[in-house]
Amino acid sequence: MSVALCTPNTLALVPAGKANVSGTELLEIVKEDFIKRKYLVTGALTKTVYSDHCHFADSRDDFGDIGLDNWSRAVSFLFDGEKSKLALTDDVVLDEAARTITFTGWKQVDVFRLPGSPHTPVFTGHTVLTLDPLENIVIDHTETWDQKPDAVSGAIKFFDNSFDPPGFN
Repeated sequence: MSVALCTPNTLALVPAGKANVSGTELLEIVKEDFIKRKYLVTGALTKTVYSDHCHFADSRDDFGDIGLDNWSRAVSFLFDGEKSKLALTDDVVLDEAARTITFTGWKQVDVFRLPGSPHTPVFTGHTVLTLDPLENIVIDHTETWDQKPDAVSGAIKFFDNSFDPPGFN
């Protein structure tokens, strides 16, 4: 079900329960999700700007259209968000014509919620958020890693409490 919202010079259909935001506002929201909430390792993101049936994929797995709540819950169960590390290394760019927001560079260390606190090495990549053709709602989230997935998973370390890579705040 959609709700019609009148805004100056437009009539927009926004899905029920979703925010009616400008592209610039959406850019700021998703940047805050990345920087403050570390959503890639916590699953904590602003759900009102994502489709409930958002597609999620990364270089290892295509999670399909499992839904926003399922993806968010799975990430929060899989990773220790307090120990995992995440940082932007380049710009976040809104391309309104292409209907995308691109995190052009980031680095990450995943610490898993398992005995021995296994963690990945530092890996890097970029993320493209694809927006609905008519609304500023994210319908696809695709991460591309700079390293091969087997290289990342093959270098996982256990019981490495002294691991503290530089460049993460």
